[in-house]
Amino acid sequence: MAKKETKALKLGVINIQAVVAQSPAVIALRDEEQAKRASLQDWVNARNVEIAAAEEANKAELTQKYQAELNERQKAMQADYAKRVQEIDADLNKLIAAEAKKEELDYVFNVGSIIFGGKDITPEILEAIKK
Repeated sequence: MAKKETKALKLGVINIQAVVAQSPAVIALRDEEQAKRASLQDWVNARNVEIAAAEEANKAELTQKYQAELNERQKAMQADYAKRVQEIDADLNKLIAAEAKKEELDYVFNVGSIIFGGKDITPEILEAIKK
């Protein structure tokens, strides 16, 4: 019986936290979210001033109206944020998969999951996300 040769697995590692922290898309998303939150806070402050200046009989109705609008705005912001995070995640996964294929790696693990070994592809991915 002939012996089967087994191919040695080639492992890659990536520091995904470093990639995410330095990703221009993540940085832009974080900045946009901060600006949106500040804008929403300004809107809330303006509505609070409006409610405070309203006649007593209208305050409860205005509060309820603006609370519902605030909830809708927050829901829309959260949905948009989640969608954008998924898009960024998909793009990063594509870059990692392409680099793994180029390097002929069988598996790529997060650097925190590996104690020893594996080719570190973090620098290549950091370069790719800047393009």
